[in-house]
Amino acid sequence: MKKKLGWIAGLLLVLSALGCGAGAADSASDRVDSGLAMKQAVASSPRTLDDAKAASDAPATPIMGGASASANKPRLASFKQGEVTPRSIIRKAQLSIRVNDVEKAEKSLDKSITALGGYVDSAASTDLTGEKPAIDVTARIPVSNFDRALDTFEALGVRLSKTENSEDVTGQIADLDARLKTMSAEEETYRGLLKDAHKLDAVISLTDKLTEVRGNIESMTAQRKAVGSQAALSTVTIHLEREAVAVRPPTDPNWLAQTWGESTTNLGGMLRGVASSGIWLLVYCPLWLPFLLLLRFGIRYLRTPEKVSEHRPV
Repeated sequence: MKKKLGWIAGLLLVLSALGCGAGAADSASDRVDSGLAMKQAVASSPRTLDDAKAASDAPATPIMGGASASANKPRLASFKQGEVTPRSIIRKAQLSIRVNDVEKAEKSLDKSITALGGYVDSAASTDLTGEKPAIDVTARIPVSNFDRALDTFEALGVRLSKTENSEDVTGQIADLDARLKTMSAEEETYRGLLKDAHKLDAVISLTDKLTEVRGNIESMTAQRKAVGSQAALSTVTIHLEREAVAVRPPTDPNWLAQTWGESTTNLGGMLRGVASSGIWLLVYCPLWLPFLLLLRFGIRYLRTPEKVSEHRPV
């Protein structure tokens, strides 16, 4: 009986020892698997913004234990991309249009320019009452309505010619802004140094520098404003001319009386001119008459010896 109990106790000890070994092996295996999963998660975690973007676009790959990489991937804050800076472009155009009535076309043109949010910068007309009347108008139109303005102006008549050109001044404006920012900081530095200056030479030198910088800032600010204005408002020059019309010579029933009046008026003017000249000569005769007499006596004196030599006896 005692032997049987001893065998049973020994068997239980062996079984318990085997169970503990298996449990330790399983826990060690779990720790190994956990360690490998952590290494893979660390390796797969993004180190830069580009890595994070690439990792977010990559498909999920299964890892040990059936879990996917997306389960261990850390959450990233969403980065909003910066807005694209709009381009600053100076746009200009020249149009030549033939119309039936120049004056009516000009009124329609003015209304169209106002409706488009622009204004007339200058206007000039030539020979409005003649056979070839023409009008030149320079308009400033918001750049957003540039293309629509050209279509509207061309609808006034028949387009004879059209020229467009543009200039990108985005870089120029950005450069001016950067230089203005730098000069403003330089101005503030000089102002601070001027407050702490006590010597007369230093005060004079800093004042000269401050005046120079302020002049450059004002000049550059005006240049920046001019370039920005040209980019914001496009320039369109429109030439309006009338169609060729056969003009008949005027038929005036009073042409004879008109001609007689003009001729007699011109004759009276001519006679008045001659009479005025005679009066002027008479008034100024004390000045010119002595010189005329001297000239005549001088000519006669020069000719007298020749006549005496001709009649002298041989």
